[in-house]
Order: sequence, then C-alpha cells, then structure tokens
Amino acid sequence: MGNLKFDVFILKKKVTDLEKLKNNTDEYCLVLNENLNSIKDIINSDSIDDGILNLDGGVIIEYNYKPLTDFSFWDDLPTLLSYMLNLVEEFKENGQAFFYFPSQPMKVELKKEGTKAKFSVHEKSIVVNSDVLIDDILRNTRKFFELLTNELQLSKYQFELDQIESIRK
Repeated sequence: MGNLKFDVFILKKKVTDLEKLKNNTDEYCLVLNENLNSIKDIINSDSIDDGILNLDGGVIIEYNYKPLTDFSFWDDLPTLLSYMLNLVEEFKENGQAFFYFPSQPMKVELKKEGTKAKFSVHEKSIVVNSDVLIDDILRNTRKFFELLTNELQLSKYQFELDQIESIRK
C-alpha cells in the first residue's frame, strides 16, 4: 500500500526568500497535525475579515518518503483546503477532478486508475490507494475546519464540515 503522508501547514511569518523557507521550515511553518492548538497563537484579529480567515499555508504530501509537495507550495489555506474537498467530491462522483491553486497556476488533479488513483500536483504525481488518500484528505481538512469553527468561532466554515460529512457517506 505504501506510506502516505498528508500534513496541513500554516506560514507563521512572511516569506521573502524561498531558499530561507526551505532551509528553515521550523522558523516559517507550523505543521497543524503536530501543533493543532498553536494556530490560535498565530491568528490575530487582523487575520479575520467578516468571518473569513486570511491565512497562508499549504499541504505537505509524501508517498513512500518521496515528496509530491513541499513547504514552497502555499496559498490561501482555507480556500486551498476547500478546493481540495471539492476535488475529492468530484472525484468520487466522476472518477476524475482537478483544480488550480487559488493564487498560482499550479494544477492539482485526481484521476481514477483501476482500483487506485493518480494524484498530481504541478508536475509530479503518485499512484495511491484512493480510499487511503481520500481518508487522509478528509481527516486533515476536518481538523483544520473544526479548529476554525469550534475554537475560533468562524461559523462560515461550517459548510466545509458539512461537505466532509456528505463526502464520507
């Protein structure tokens, strides 16, 4: 089956040099799966506009210890994860789906290949068990959106939680 890693991260500070980011990821990034409650310390009232969170982050995806994405793949995190949910939902309905990062021309695609799925980001791809991949995506996006709705009281993200439950059925 292979070893799949799907971790959500947020940027703790502005990135002006990609090499500095890649060489000092702990200084710039916080992986939510390891530090779920620490996000509350980073988000302040300036990050929230009319109930919508403005926060940069991304997803680290590795398969068998080979990276599909890294810390240099970031964007508006709530939007990126919402797009990821739409990708999963459309894939389950049609056997294929794609989207582009919210603010970058990087394509993300999920396509059925027999009993597995080909998951592509930008110019790299992996073939994985689709159930495992979908479960990881749903579990990690759920953690993020539960944090937003429950801990930060951002009720506008309840839609994503409802969408996750709908996809799981």
